[in-house]
Amino acid sequence: MRNCLFIIFSTVLFFGLSSCTQTAKTQNALPSPLPDSLLRREKEYTSLEEALAAPEKVYMLDLKGQGLRELPESIGRLKYLQHLTLSENHLKRLPDSLVMLKNLQMVLLNDNQGLDTESTFQFLAKLPNLRTISLKNADLNYLPGDVKEIDQILLLDLAGNPKINIKDVIKFLYNKKNLAYLNLGHNRLETLPKEMRKFNQVIGIYLDHNLLKTLPSVITEMTQIAVLDLRSNQITHLPKSIKNLKKLELLLLKDNPIPVYELAKIREWLPNTEIVLDY
Repeated sequence: MRNCLFIIFSTVLFFGLSSCTQTAKTQNALPSPLPDSLLRREKEYTSLEEALAAPEKVYMLDLKGQGLRELPESIGRLKYLQHLTLSENHLKRLPDSLVMLKNLQMVLLNDNQGLDTESTFQFLAKLPNLRTISLKNADLNYLPGDVKEIDQILLLDLAGNPKINIKDVIKFLYNKKNLAYLNLGHNRLETLPKEMRKFNQVIGIYLDHNLLKTLPSVITEMTQIAVLDLRSNQITHLPKSIKNLKKLELLLLKDNPIPVYELAKIREWLPNTEIVLDY
């Protein structure tokens, strides 16, 4: 069970949770996106030139770490594209033609320092099948709270953006009723705003490598949580109210100064939860 639950976040990142939702045909009468079972059989292209030579065959494109400063407008020809990885580049803006990629489900933009936040989210908001957005280590300062069109998002990864205002994140997520996984790790968080209780549909929340000394009380009100990652914080105890998380299946506590007697309490309060201290 440990491996199954712990890798769920990375699995979602790589396969976009497309098997969890049904998507309608796009306005351009494209076929619905392939389900995971079929998508995994497709070739993952790593050359934009090669992909553009056979655009009707391209469902996954990985341009990670290729030193890109911009993408050509011709990427809009990849109309069947579902997964796009642009991590570890030097992108500032996305091309206008990106809005042509109506089947796009997952966009990874990790480690693109200086990415224009406003224009990026305006483009992403025009992608009707988008489910996974990853902006890890992107040096974000804020999220545009007025972008309401991205209401179908299932997974948002904002780890490694310590400058970001957590209240901006809350505003952005306000109407995202499908959100299931949220990664706020490596953000130097000391607590979480009470407004997060509105996201009671979230089943996986990742708060590793922050500055938490105990569990923010709002988390105990998010009763659908199944996976809670609290690794590498400054936690010495958890509140008894953690008993409210009756659906919690996996609790990650590695690298926290929790005394043995406090661990005994946690195990008593969460008898059906796998508690991992050494992952």
